[in-house]
Amino acid sequence: MWRDLRAVVQSDLVVPHVVAERCVHSHIETASCRACVDACPRDAWVIEAEMLGIDGDKCDGCDLCAPVCPQAAIEGRFSLFRTATGQGGALFVACERAGVERPDQGLMPCLHALGLTDLLQLLRDGVRSLVTSHGDCGSCDRGHAKRLEQRLEEVGCLLASRGLEPLKHRNLGAGAWVETFRQARELAADRTLDRRAFLRNAVKLPRARIAAAIDDPPSAFVPPGTLLEGDAIGALFPFVPAIDPERCNGCDACVRLCPQEAIQLDSQGGGAPAFLIHAEQCSGCGICADVCEQDAVSIACIHPSVERRIPLQAERCSACGTHFHVPAAGPDSERLCWVCRKANHYRNLYQVLD
Repeated sequence: MWRDLRAVVQSDLVVPHVVAERCVHSHIETASCRACVDACPRDAWVIEAEMLGIDGDKCDGCDLCAPVCPQAAIEGRFSLFRTATGQGGALFVACERAGVERPDQGLMPCLHALGLTDLLQLLRDGVRSLVTSHGDCGSCDRGHAKRLEQRLEEVGCLLASRGLEPLKHRNLGAGAWVETFRQARELAADRTLDRRAFLRNAVKLPRARIAAAIDDPPSAFVPPGTLLEGDAIGALFPFVPAIDPERCNGCDACVRLCPQEAIQLDSQGGGAPAFLIHAEQCSGCGICADVCEQDAVSIACIHPSVERRIPLQAERCSACGTHFHVPAAGPDSERLCWVCRKANHYRNLYQVLD
């Protein structure tokens, strides 16, 4: 009996925790996101017409679905061992199939479960180097996932566009990693931090980071772009929304449904109204593109934010009289709001002659 109970408990622990209200499928029924389904090497995730579910018997706890979820609706369960070095913090992490001795910390199911947001958060927390060990990814059944090396390359591009140093990465064999890991833990255990030293280090932190640590709960979702410091000309962002003025009909669906307010409507003040693009807030969830019936919205990855303000011109519908707006750079308007344009009232204006 106890053996059966233990098996049930372990099975429950393997299945990832899902924050349902973050999932894009809870926002719109037409969401096209299949990130978790495509990333799962065991086909445990299932998307049907009315539900998104996971088969607990198939899930092996690899956590590969967590980093690809644009809204961080799937939470990973691994813990990471960080230690201070002479050149900044270091992160030690090893794949469970690397063949290393099982340490108290630093082991995770798959290294590729470290996502872009994870790496940017580590950098924000002072980590400057990553020390890893893994098995043969080429022969692993989880090997089709997006590789950690690819994400490190993306992070490098984001940092380079801001004139910042890349995150250093060393991959070691099992024996060398275990020895390096042991030395780092011993060094970290020997270090003590008195109250005066703590206060000296605390005042060095940027005020914004201290405020964020106080105001935001640990479980709050953080778009990856907000973890990047600096906004130089030509700086890249993880995700950049774009609106095609030639196609946009001004329905504002993208503005109303964006969960991160990456696309906003500026209609205040005496100036002309405009769409505002906040690329740093974009999570890449794709809701804006999914709801746009005109195919006017797109999302680019690792891209500079070129258009941040799209001017709009105010119009009055010649059919229903309502006020609406369309991009000023778009084609000449028919002076019909997007509702009347879709309904096409003129089709009802006909007469049958005998």
